[in-house]
Amino acid sequence: MDQAEYQRIVKDFQHLKTSNWRAAGVVAYVGAITATALALSTSANGWVWLGGQVLLGFAIMQWFVLLHDCGHRHFFSVPFLNNLVGTVASFFAVLPFFPWRSIHSKHHVWTGWHDIDPTILATIPRELPMAQRLVVDFCWRFWVPLFTLAFGLQNFWNLPRLKGYFPKRSERLEHAFSVFVLIGAYAFLGYWMGWEALRLFGLGYLVFLVLSDPLLLSQHSHLPMELSHGEKVTPHKLWEQDAYTRSIVFPRWISKYVLLHFDVHITHHLLPTTPCYHLGVLHENLRTVNQMDAWKWLRIAKRTPGHQLLFQNRAMTGIEM
Repeated sequence: MDQAEYQRIVKDFQHLKTSNWRAAGVVAYVGAITATALALSTSANGWVWLGGQVLLGFAIMQWFVLLHDCGHRHFFSVPFLNNLVGTVASFFAVLPFFPWRSIHSKHHVWTGWHDIDPTILATIPRELPMAQRLVVDFCWRFWVPLFTLAFGLQNFWNLPRLKGYFPKRSERLEHAFSVFVLIGAYAFLGYWMGWEALRLFGLGYLVFLVLSDPLLLSQHSHLPMELSHGEKVTPHKLWEQDAYTRSIVFPRWISKYVLLHFDVHITHHLLPTTPCYHLGVLHENLRTVNQMDAWKWLRIAKRTPGHQLLFQNRAMTGIEM
């Protein structure tokens, strides 16, 4: 997108402001789905329990979107509410809130720079050892949910790595608070419920991981990025970031009611302060590159070996996605 069109979009849609009422409505909606899923998951009937767990997997995906939006500090206009809902969402998504917020902010600043963006630094194009390549290919082909787990552990639970990026004492305390609050919450849940906690949440979380792997990998994987090679570089402007980002577009009802518009990722990168409840309107008024039908992308991506999808790009493989 060029700068003139970007400025026109910003001007035309400047009325789409943060709305506490809209945000509260989304939280209530996700909370109702979660409560229904957990109620079904208490059933002694195996099929009802299974339906509840599948529904819970989708609900956890929605909590992840709320974690994401609260991390941008724009879901609510009140900072305390963003922190509170973000922390609640982090419990379901199993991702500490303040580390998420810090790392994700760097991702938006350094989108397009493969060796600076901390969220994709591990996937710099290179030849993998045979054993690692076999594991990556097997997990991707057979839907083994490795990638979201590895992404979370490496970026958001790793306090020593976080300290390297954020050395300020206040930031380190926030990150430690988020990590130990979650550890304490899960320990209490296990103590209170025992193995029943695993029955209530375990399969649902696994469903979330299976769903999130392709969704997260669709957003930046296999797109050519730039390398700084240690030189001092400047961040890309917001209107330039569509070249390094992909949207996979689902039917409108799935995008709105299931994914809370998390699929229109280019729109989010171009206007990152826009809450998810406004992204659908913006998406319909943007012309962007790197946008694909979701099912088409998934078919092509699943035919692509995992190591090529993650550690190469379309300029290297010739695979257009």
